Amino acid sequence: MSLGSAKAWGPRPLSACLPEHLAAAISARVDEFSRLRQAWRAHVPEPLASHARPVRYAAGLLFVHADTPAWASRLRHERAAVIAALRRTNELRALADLRVRAVPREAPPAPTPPPRSASTRLSARAARIIGEASRGIADPRLRAALERLAAAREAPPPEKPWA
Repeated sequence: MSLGSAKAWGPRPLSACLPEHLAAAISARVDEFSRLRQAWRAHVPEPLASHARPVRYAAGLLFVHADTPAWASRLRHERAAVIAALRRTNELRALADLRVRAVPREAPPAPTPPPRSASTRLSARAARIIGEASRGIADPRLRAALERLAAAREAPPPEKPWA
């Protein structure tokens, strides 16, 4: 295998994997989206600009996602002023209306459950069976571990200071 052929199989830009017309269309869409975001940031006042974002512009309609229903409502309330400000840009000169939806940027990660406590939740019957079974175990370390497990059930749970 020659060095040249190994390089042909290495990482390549995405544009090298797509047909030329598709790569050009994607590039044009990215450029349009970038100009749209720049116009939004330049002409929409804070904090509204940070809590709503343009996602698509087509046929005079600007589709906007807001972080929460409250921000969507505020944007709808300020619709006329926002449209007038955005019409001052070349990209949005033909802007006729805004379509606003509340779409959170990203759902927060699900809370991780607290680690399980080391408390033993064995029934008395299970503790008795484990204790009896431990007597027949030859391995001393395993037998000791099973005896500790069975004995843990016999100890009453500690009292809670707030109870």
